Parts: sequence; C-alpha cells; structure tokens
Amino acid sequence: SANILESKDPQIGKVRLYFGDSTGLLLRKEDTFVNPNGKQMSSETSYSDYRQVDGIRYPFRQQVTVRMRGEVINESKMSVKEVKHNQRIEDAMFKVPSN
Repeated sequence: SANILESKDPQIGKVRLYFGDSTGLLLRKEDTFVNPNGKQMSSETSYSDYRQVDGIRYPFRQQVTVRMRGEVINESKMSVKEVKHNQRIEDAMFKVPSN
C-alpha cells in the first residue's frame, strides 16, 4: 500500500504522488494536464530498483507512459548504471556549439 499526495492547479493540472508506506520512497507519479494545443494529456512514471549511494537512495529504474485523451502515445524505460556525487565537470561541456 502507499500514501498518496495530490496537488491540483487549474492552470497547470493535477499531480498525484504515491509513496511506499514502509519505505517512504516515491513509487509512482501521475500528471494530468492540457498541452499547449489544448489537448488533454497524462503521464505516469513508475520508480523502482532503489539503491543507496553515499547514504541517498535513488531509483535506478524508471518507466514513463504518456497518454493523449487516454490513448498511449509514448512509452519509455530508463535504467541508471551508476550514480556519482560531486564529480568535476569541465566548463567546455556547457559551451553552445558553433553550428
């Protein structure tokens, strides 16, 4: 079972978050909104395979399903291989390409 937190905004839409009863970890996020073209959209993201890195738990798997008017228009899965904290990033990574 899960604890559910819901937020509603007439301009933005509705967000519902599901947290595990025993762990307090985010298990699922559901969004309902109207896109810029005025079409009703929703997305559902599931979080799993939580692992601890430097004392912080991260979901190493995410699955996202996007619907327009109830019909699935996109599904994606993401698996994280590794999480590292405080890694040096060279300034060149943030330069805008010339082309």
